Amino acid sequence: MKKIFIILALTLILISCEKKNSTTEKSFLGSITQNTPVAKQLFMITPEKPHINDTLNIALPAAIKLNNIEWYVNNNLVEESKTLQNQFKKGDYITAVVIYKDHDGKQKEITTPPVNILDSPPVIKSVVIMPSSPAISTTLTASIEASDPDMDTLTYRITWYVNDKIIDGATGDTFSCASYKQGDAIHAVVTPFDGEMYGTSVSSNVVFIQDTPPLITSLPPTTTTGSLFIYKIQTFDPNQNKLTYKLEESPPGMVVNNSGEIIWDTKDFKKSGVVPVKIVVSDGFGGAVAQKFSITIIK
Repeated sequence: MKKIFIILALTLILISCEKKNSTTEKSFLGSITQNTPVAKQLFMITPEKPHINDTLNIALPAAIKLNNIEWYVNNNLVEESKTLQNQFKKGDYITAVVIYKDHDGKQKEITTPPVNILDSPPVIKSVVIMPSSPAISTTLTASIEASDPDMDTLTYRITWYVNDKIIDGATGDTFSCASYKQGDAIHAVVTPFDGEMYGTSVSSNVVFIQDTPPLITSLPPTTTTGSLFIYKIQTFDPNQNKLTYKLEESPPGMVVNNSGEIIWDTKDFKKSGVVPVKIVVSDGFGGAVAQKFSITIIK
């Protein structure tokens, strides 16, 4: 009989331990459920890191019946609606009071954690290099069109490239072509900065240094009294191209050589008079310059 009482006592102790363990397990599981990421996101303003152009919403549990949402900007009530937009600016402090009925039909309210309106990055709309057909003597200008959602004052980080190579020290909005040559390709990459954030970099159009016509820097003699007329043309070509010379208007017997020297034997010209001359200097790339003059022959 004593043995039976002992067995019954042990059985009751085991049953009591199992119930206690079961209760503890349920409590533990309930705690886990309340702290899941999904539960933490309820009654929160979304997006969590808003900017000036965002529309603010509230993440709500499915089981509640929403009555109203009061939106506060810097602790001032600004609107009662499901969402909030266009009522705040960078740096503003936003909270919301959610008024609802729970599953038991009881009206409750809860204040969301606050969010701050963050800085929005500036945006470049276009970068245009002007002029589009520069010469070696040209100074290029980067024309930048940009905007900032927060109306911040913008500055720009500008990098210039020649033939896709970065030019050290060239960081302003102008760029001189003087150190480069015909055919070189130039462009700029611009990154906007609003004092807090850099925006996305934008590349400009590509411009190519164009041919520049040569110049004639000398003046011809206008008279001759001897039997031989000689005029060595002095020229300058910014692109350092090889120049060619052609007489487009000249008296019989006048010639020009490859170095730009005009030679004419006047002995066949029997009388005094005025002889027109036109010499054209070309660089082989479409650039040309002409010089017209007259020679007075005195016999």
